[in-house]
This record gives sequence, C-alpha cells and structure tokens, in this order.
Amino acid sequence: ALLRDPDSLFETLDLDGNGTVELDEFRKSFQAVDVPYHVAILMLFDKDHDGAISREEFREGVRLLNARHAAAATATAGEGKGEGKGGHNSKRIVEHVDQLFDSLDLNHDGELDVREFEAFVREYYHR
Repeated sequence: ALLRDPDSLFETLDLDGNGTVELDEFRKSFQAVDVPYHVAILMLFDKDHDGAISREEFREGVRLLNARHAAAATATAGEGKGEGKGGHNSKRIVEHVDQLFDSLDLNHDGELDVREFEAFVREYYHR
C-alpha cells in the first residue's frame, strides 16, 4: 500500500534524504521499478486515488510542477525578479490550465484518464 501512504512514498523518492524530491530523483525512482513516467506523474496528481485526474487535481498538479520548475530555474540563475502575486495573472493562469485540461479531455467526461494524461506528460514534461 505504498501508494496510499504518502510519507512512505516520499521517503522512498527522496534518494539523498534532503527532505525534497528533485525531478531527477523522481525519474530514477520510478524507472527503477519500471513504472512509466506518465503513470508516476498521474499518481502524484491523483489526490483521491480514483485513477483519473479531475480539473481541480489537474490545476493543483500543474501549479506544483510549475512552481517546482520555477524554483529550480531561480536557484540556477540566482535571485531574480518575481512576477508578483497579482490576481489578474493568477486568473489568466487558471484559464490557460483549464483550456489545456479541456483540450486533453478527449472524451469530455471532466476527467483525464491514463491515456489522456499520457499525452499531456509526453507533450509538456517528458524530456
């Protein structure tokens, strides 16, 4: 029941024990157990463990991935200027993420299944 215990999963993924899971650790951990990358990301997005990603889960997952990506970029580039926390930017981001969700939800059921989610990971995050 590793998937049902977030603390155990986190400890397994945090290979260097520094209290954070870097993207490289995440990839290595799931490659080691032969879990496809898109399935591993789906498991992180799927907060209620129902095997599908709702719009809210997708919004939160994309927000977290983007925040992690931005933090990594800031760390490598030194301190930069932030864009602020204006509500206008936040609203545009949510609208963009919702449009992305709608384009990926091929059967228009309000959820992303594994096949639909795989297309998202392949296009936007798999390198």
